[in-house]
Amino acid sequence: MQENRRVRMTKRCMKDALLELLDKMPLNKVSVTDICNTADVNRSTFYAYYNDIEALLSEIETEALAQIPVNIDPEEIGYEGNLLNKLEIFFNYIQSNEKIYRILMFQSGERDFNNKLVSFILGHYKNSTPVSDKLLAKYSCIYCINGVIGLVKEWIQDGFPIPPKQFAKLVLQMSIQAIEIEGINHIE
Repeated sequence: MQENRRVRMTKRCMKDALLELLDKMPLNKVSVTDICNTADVNRSTFYAYYNDIEALLSEIETEALAQIPVNIDPEEIGYEGNLLNKLEIFFNYIQSNEKIYRILMFQSGERDFNNKLVSFILGHYKNSTPVSDKLLAKYSCIYCINGVIGLVKEWIQDGFPIPPKQFAKLVLQMSIQAIEIEGINHIE
């Protein structure tokens, strides 16, 4: 069933309210009443759309993941220039959406958005590696993705001191070196 504009706006207000609250306090301190007061909606309105705060947060996370620019052709992955361009687009996106990624990666409490992010990226790129051994390819990819997420967290926390293009070059170089350390030929 498609949502009408009023429903979308109401849900957007509640999502924005939760993000605003998470920017100030941990998830376990946020109540439905806090969300309703911040969004200026009734509790019954909240419960008409969500069973609990976790469901609201889960929808925010799902939307954030769905908007990540990941369109890359596995045939093109071998060209470092193309991969560098895709990384730059991704890092520009993260920088442009700093608030939501800062909150989800650092402030969302017990939930682990970072694991969802790893799974999401792995799902898009696991078949793009030049490694023929599937298990080794999976581990190499997980290693690189977790490393990149760690770097992105620091980059966000430091206030983006490196421009996205330069950050993309750094990430690509480090990923190639990590794969080479494992005795795997780097992307050519």
